[in-house]
Amino acid sequence: MKRKPTRIALWRRTSLMVFALTLSASLAFAGPNKLSKDLQEQSGSKQVDVIVQFNHAPTAAFLQNVVSRGGTIKQNLGRFKGAVYTVSSSSLADLAADPDVAYISPDRPLYSNGNNKSAAVLDRQWNRRQLRFEQQQRGI
Repeated sequence: MKRKPTRIALWRRTSLMVFALTLSASLAFAGPNKLSKDLQEQSGSKQVDVIVQFNHAPTAAFLQNVVSRGGTIKQNLGRFKGAVYTVSSSSLADLAADPDVAYISPDRPLYSNGNNKSAAVLDRQWNRRQLRFEQQQRGI
């Protein structure tokens, strides 16, 4: 005698099936994206300064791998598992397909958000305190 499935069992089975289909579709269409959004918009043969991050500390072979694809090394970042290169934007997709590459981002300029006046003020205050201390030590 065959038992008829209950509503709860049917609901569980249906929701599990929907979850499995959604998960498989998202994994199929969302491959590992190794290029930053700024670089995905680049096209043509324009030369771009990029930071290539590797999965492991870069060896000479890793660094030469990018050079063999038309890149020019600007700086080895050593402990940060990466290097700064100048490459053509047309070779970025090929470089991102390399299994040794973790991520590629543009080499952006860095700017200070601090106020240099604050350092000068602190320096003056330190000098005043030092002068007062020296005067107290001499008994002036």
